[in-house]
Amino acid sequence: MANKDELAAMLGRRAWFNVPLADILPRGKGDIDYGDGRNVGALPLRMKFWADHASYPFRSHDLWILTENIRWGVLPPDLDTTALIAASGRRVTLIGAEPGAPYDRVALSRFLAGGMAAGG
Repeated sequence: MANKDELAAMLGRRAWFNVPLADILPRGKGDIDYGDGRNVGALPLRMKFWADHASYPFRSHDLWILTENIRWGVLPPDLDTTALIAASGRRVTLIGAEPGAPYDRVALSRFLAGGMAAGG
């Protein structure tokens, strides 16, 4: 439970989720109020960011991110996702490292045009 208060305070800020601390702190600690009279505390199913490889850059995650962006109309429906993932050699991040940061549209555009590997 170390640092859960501080983590929730950071995530609640406008730059991240922009929500009141009271809305996310209990869930972050594994305390659930189901709203129907059931209250469960200290569940082992707490939010996790780095535990159990949750943030590891699996290629399956890359495929999911790309597929969702195709579904939402951000990327073309005929995008060769397998080639893009293979060419990148690293995780394809479309949302950037910081909240609100754009992904590298130039590199992605060049890849889509056949000019270079994504991320390169």
